[in-house]
Amino acid sequence: MYKVFIDGAHGTTGLEIRERLAGRDDIEVIEIEEDLRKDLNARAEIAGRADVTMMCLPDAASKELAEVLPPDVRVIDTSTAHRVDPGWVYGMPELTSGMRDEIRNASRVANPGCHATGFILLARPLVDAGLIPADAVLSCFCITGYSGGGRKMIEDYDLKHAELLAEADFITDQKPAGMNTSGPAEFAVSPVQYAISQSHKHLPEMKMMSGLNKEPVFCPVVGDYFRGMVMTIELPREMVNEEAHAGESLIESIREVYRKRYEREPLIRITDGPENGFLYSNTMSMSDGFEIMVLGNDDRVLLVSRFDNLGKGASGAAVQNLNIMLGIDETKGLKICF
Repeated sequence: MYKVFIDGAHGTTGLEIRERLAGRDDIEVIEIEEDLRKDLNARAEIAGRADVTMMCLPDAASKELAEVLPPDVRVIDTSTAHRVDPGWVYGMPELTSGMRDEIRNASRVANPGCHATGFILLARPLVDAGLIPADAVLSCFCITGYSGGGRKMIEDYDLKHAELLAEADFITDQKPAGMNTSGPAEFAVSPVQYAISQSHKHLPEMKMMSGLNKEPVFCPVVGDYFRGMVMTIELPREMVNEEAHAGESLIESIREVYRKRYEREPLIRITDGPENGFLYSNTMSMSDGFEIMVLGNDDRVLLVSRFDNLGKGASGAAVQNLNIMLGIDETKGLKICF
């Protein structure tokens, strides 16, 4: 039985990883005593006994632990700290044909960011196929549930919801008898755009792992729901290398690139998009799968990925990498729902 240590098991990502490992007969999760959770030496000692340690920590804490571990101690880091570090393997099995072998043989694996996952799996195949020039500056936006912001954001939203519910109850109580009211739903929280300085922490990996020479223009938006996300890349025809597709429909040409690239990938599905024209951001909630859609028209194409920011965007991807590192079926313990 393999031994796995989750350092930071009480955070959102750690809890989700633990849930996926629960009940497995091939993995034992090593516990750390409560009063030793911040003891660097104790954590390093436990990591040395584990077959793989999963670091679900802030960047600084991940760097601190990684620096004291011997090179042969196997680690998956879910933070941003090492994703563009040349000494670490980028943990995206679908990135290239040889990526699984690199992950399988690695002692240091950096788990991708959620926004980066949505962007890279859309952009990289088209850059490799020559449809998007490496010098292109892509524009993209992503709508995500607030769980992607970690414990602090979750606590802030939970508090805001409690305040709004209390306010709604107060206002409803003050309305004249018989007056119609829609209840607490009318006090919804507005979506929030952030990283407006164009300095989002995922941008370096989005550039490096997509094969692009320049970072995209990226607008992330947090919605008032818990989990699930949709990444959209805007691709006007003038940005496309026309010589890279044989005069056919641009949308179909792009879809075919994705089909060939991902036809054997167990977590990725190419779909035609919603029939009703409405694309919901939380449809893949609770799934470790990943959907790709090519929408719009041949003059203005929309490249879209939809997945769970806590699934393929975080904990699901970490367990996928863990399975590969241990030589286990990479989908074991995952929830693949399309």
